[in-house]
Amino acid sequence: GDHPVDRLMRHADDEFDVLTGDAMNGHRSPADVYRAQRGRHPPPGFDAWLAFAKKHNALIHERFFDRVYDDLRPFWGVKPAKIRGFAAGFGDALVVRNGTVTIRSDGVDRPWLGPWAEMVQEVAEHLPDLEMAMNVLDESRVIVPWETIAGAVEKEIAGRKSPEQLFESLASYRTEYDLTWPDEMSRGVLSSSAQFVTAGKYWDLAKPGCHPASLARNDPFPNYSGAYPPPTQFLTHLFNDYVSNWTRAKDPCSQPHLRSRHGTFIEPLSISTTTDLVPIFGGSKLSMNNDILLPAAMYYHDVSPGHVYSSSGTEPPWAKKSTKMIWRGVASGGRNRHDTWPHFHRHGFVSMVNATAAHLVETGSSTPAQTFRQLSPTAHLRIQPLREGRLGQWLPAFSDVAFTGLECFPQEPGFGCSYTDPYFALATPLPFAEMLTAKYLPDLDGNSYSARYLEFLRSGSLPIKATLYNEWHDGRLVAWKHFVPMDNTFIDIYSIMEYFIGYGEKPPHDRAARKIATEGKEWAAKVLRKEDMVLYTFRLLLEYARLCDDGREELAYVGDQ
Repeated sequence: GDHPVDRLMRHADDEFDVLTGDAMNGHRSPADVYRAQRGRHPPPGFDAWLAFAKKHNALIHERFFDRVYDDLRPFWGVKPAKIRGFAAGFGDALVVRNGTVTIRSDGVDRPWLGPWAEMVQEVAEHLPDLEMAMNVLDESRVIVPWETIAGAVEKEIAGRKSPEQLFESLASYRTEYDLTWPDEMSRGVLSSSAQFVTAGKYWDLAKPGCHPASLARNDPFPNYSGAYPPPTQFLTHLFNDYVSNWTRAKDPCSQPHLRSRHGTFIEPLSISTTTDLVPIFGGSKLSMNNDILLPAAMYYHDVSPGHVYSSSGTEPPWAKKSTKMIWRGVASGGRNRHDTWPHFHRHGFVSMVNATAAHLVETGSSTPAQTFRQLSPTAHLRIQPLREGRLGQWLPAFSDVAFTGLECFPQEPGFGCSYTDPYFALATPLPFAEMLTAKYLPDLDGNSYSARYLEFLRSGSLPIKATLYNEWHDGRLVAWKHFVPMDNTFIDIYSIMEYFIGYGEKPPHDRAARKIATEGKEWAAKVLRKEDMVLYTFRLLLEYARLCDDGREELAYVGDQ
């Protein structure tokens, strides 16, 4: 019979063909493709952007940059002076003057600003003077109510024109930026232009960013305490136990149960959130955040020697990798406490693939509430080892998953933690290169996005990815084509592994795993290079510069006409 994963992989091939279709046939110029898709002329500097892309043999495809427009669209509803004023008054910023990037910071060590500055410096000679407010925290910063965003987006849509209209009065367009930034004297008064909330339940802060009809805002269990009811009714993004809608799988708005299954919503490390629509750049965000994404500093930095997540490039070929699932990490994800830790995502995953924990639950000698969040063989779980009560015997055959440190709040000395020690045996950290000798590499959120993801994609092993965070590269990667998507309850990890490695009478599908691992690696080598990160940032900053210009409606690249 036709296995659901086979169907999902075929569907992914089709999706990929659509994604890359217009890049390959090149009948129209990139500027004309831009005009047709965006309803505007490209911004000034587009010719330099194209030249950079050609010089670095970049695959350019307009849909690779959709994220730029999703992020910036609402700012057509904000006056340029307000955008400039906010950026100029923000404590952590990148400043471009006469083609040179400098860092402005509040004096605390901010390790991410350096790599970001390097990235922008690559193209700074082609940029007008700019200031960019940078988010140096793990957590995202901006959550504007959905209704406000909808109103702002309408302004952008109203400004779009058909290609015919765009060419009616070419002479009326300006082709040079005219940006003036506030001087040092006026900075002090600017810094207070947005209010940041630093306390409260993050779920309550995040919810207004969801659509008014979403489940998050119409929660059937608003006054839950403790574990959230089983989320079966919310897992509409699953097809026969497997994630079929990756966008929805990452969207907390459609999954209110995630507020009790992910550290971000229970108690993040830090909260500093504004409901004002202000431009803050950062490396990752939730679907309801309005931060502006650029490639995360850790990825750009990654390529430097000695970095914790950089591989030597000498990983064994697929056939020589072990049929194991390896994960190591600390118990991050926010401030886990003695009464909340069972709801944290990393604790949940590690306990679900831990043979001892599974065995204790199956033999009835443990309280499932503490470790396993759901192990009842419910209707949508057709997993044989689970049905047979043999999970505890099956897992050791492939699962090598452990914490290397149990972060505790309040902190305790050493790597342990008095309230989680009974449930988790610590392992010594594995060198990164050793992780890459396994075929199966689960990748989980920490306090925000996972900085290992790009190396996992490049490694030729199979990334099994669960995340709530959106990143710059999302539009370039196709689930089931370049990686295996996993639900944020991790309930599908058993069916994923059963399909790939087999169980009992069920055959393994090693070739399917190798296909995804190989195609992910080859595609990453084409579209997730450092040059691609710079190119993305270059496009983003040309668009941002236009938004900062008082005459932004008339600002255009028309040099090809």
